[in-house]
Amino acid sequence: LWWSLAHGMLATIAYALKAPSLYVFMLQMIPFPVDGVWYYSEGVVNGMGWAALILLVMLWGTNGILRDKQFEWFTVLHRLASIGFVLFCNLHDYSTLPFLWPGLVALIAARLKTKYFTAHYMRGGDASEGGIKVTAPSPGLIRLSVPDTNLAKEIQPGQHLMLRDKELSYFQWHPITVSEIDREYGMLTQHVKDLGDWSREFCRRWEDREGTTASIEYKGPYGSSHIESLLDPKQRKSGVLLVAGGVGITGLSEAA
Repeated sequence: LWWSLAHGMLATIAYALKAPSLYVFMLQMIPFPVDGVWYYSEGVVNGMGWAALILLVMLWGTNGILRDKQFEWFTVLHRLASIGFVLFCNLHDYSTLPFLWPGLVALIAARLKTKYFTAHYMRGGDASEGGIKVTAPSPGLIRLSVPDTNLAKEIQPGQHLMLRDKELSYFQWHPITVSEIDREYGMLTQHVKDLGDWSREFCRRWEDREGTTASIEYKGPYGSSHIESLLDPKQRKSGVLLVAGGVGITGLSEAA
């Protein structure tokens, strides 16, 4: 970001010093038609560059408060701004197009791997019909029981599932560590503590609504786990000390 800002400012200063008048400088910076011609003029090229830079600054500047307080708007804004940034970059200089493909290919490959080769996916439902069960063992704490026989056989201690409550936020997926794995009965247990904005709203929403969980969705598992290998007496040479506290203990409770 800072390099792009410095580059844009230095280039603008250089144009201003060379321009014989303010009118010529404006024509070089803003995409006004010159003699009825829009394309291939310096104004179009530099104007597209400034548009891309403005979007880049907007992407960076909205990454804090807007993300935390208005995540839905943040997501839509960033997706549209990202598309605009790529578009204006290529209108500014077509040679930037090859730089797009590696990132785009990596993004598509990661999404395909997650969807078809890695992640399990599950929707909530009525607990009495084998769906996700929600209980509130204490104020500000929600326990989720997830019935998934295949996932229970595959997941390792320390890994997590991504959770979404569509009625709370359509775009937000949150990583929730699996605190207990029952491989015999195919059941996973997770705990959500009201420590952040999303988790606080989630706990408040479900404390008095034990039962149906049709709006909750899961995908996973994610993360790597070396805990089982550390606990295997055949692979370790000495004892293992596991240290955790607070809600962070959920990542080690199954191993312990």
